Amino acid sequence: MGDPISIAGGIVNLGKTAWDIVKDGKATSGAQTSFCSAVPANIPFNELSGWKNQSKEWEWNISGGFGNDLVEATLKYNFQYAGITDKVKNAVFVTNFSVWCVKIEVAFLAGANINATVKGDPYNAGSKDKPIAAIPLLVTAAFNGSNALSRTWLLTAHGDGSLSVG
Repeated sequence: MGDPISIAGGIVNLGKTAWDIVKDGKATSGAQTSFCSAVPANIPFNELSGWKNQSKEWEWNISGGFGNDLVEATLKYNFQYAGITDKVKNAVFVTNFSVWCVKIEVAFLAGANINATVKGDPYNAGSKDKPIAAIPLLVTAAFNGSNALSRTWLLTAHGDGSLSVG
C-alpha cells in the first residue's frame, strides 16, 4: 500500500486563506463563518466522519500609561478535528478552523484591526503511517492610538485535537 497522504491526493485547505476579524475597532460579521481546513484533496467531504469539536477564548488587552484600558478584546477559536475516512487508514483531519471576536472595546480616538491569514499550506504533522493533518493560522492584532502596537499569534490546529500556539 502506498503513502496514505499521497493516496488521498495530499492535504488541502478548502476554506479561506485570509479574513478580517476586527476592522476599524468593530468585530466583522463574517469572521465567525470564515474558516480554513486541512482535509484530503481527493476524498469527498461526505466521506469524512467522526468529527469532534475544540473551542477556546482568549484575551487581548492593551492598557494605557495611566492604567486605563485602550483595547479590551475577547477572541475565540473553534475547529473540528478527528475527521477520518476509510480510504486513508490511521489519518486524522481538521476542518472549520475559525477565529472571531466575541467582544471588543476600543478607547475613543483609537483604532484596532485584527485579521487571520493561513500561513503556508496544510501539512502532515504526524508520520507516514499515522498522518495528522495540520493548518497554521496567523492572527494579527494591531492598535493605532498614540502608539502603534501589534501582536501576532501563530495558531496551528491539528487533526488529533491539539492546538499549538507560537
